[in-house]
Amino acid sequence: MTENDKVPVKPMILIMDDTAVVLELLKRYLTAQRYEVLVAETGEQGLALLEAATPDLILLDVRMPGMGGIKTLRELRSKLKNIPIIMLSGVDDVQIAQTAFDYGATDYVTKPIDLATLKKVMATHLVFAA
Repeated sequence: MTENDKVPVKPMILIMDDTAVVLELLKRYLTAQRYEVLVAETGEQGLALLEAATPDLILLDVRMPGMGGIKTLRELRSKLKNIPIIMLSGVDDVQIAQTAFDYGATDYVTKPIDLATLKKVMATHLVFAA
């Protein structure tokens, strides 16, 4: 196999959000953008997925039942030091955003999600993570 014959590897994105509509929208959009997509409705489910796969980037909702986004972020950072984690929030709250950054979030995007903005943010962090 030559260099030109190699199949490009699709970046893997893990989406953690408890809102089914958001999960489906992001999954469809990112799949169309040629990403491999994993989804989880809770922090616990997302952490369990890490047993079998390591994503290239994580989209993480701030507010989820059970293990909330900030607690999930802390757990993720204890396991994955260099994976970009973009927080998603329906609230544009400077204090929540600062807490997320303090615990290792890479970026913060508010809902409703502007897909063009999300695409740019993700591309920036995927380039720097490579």
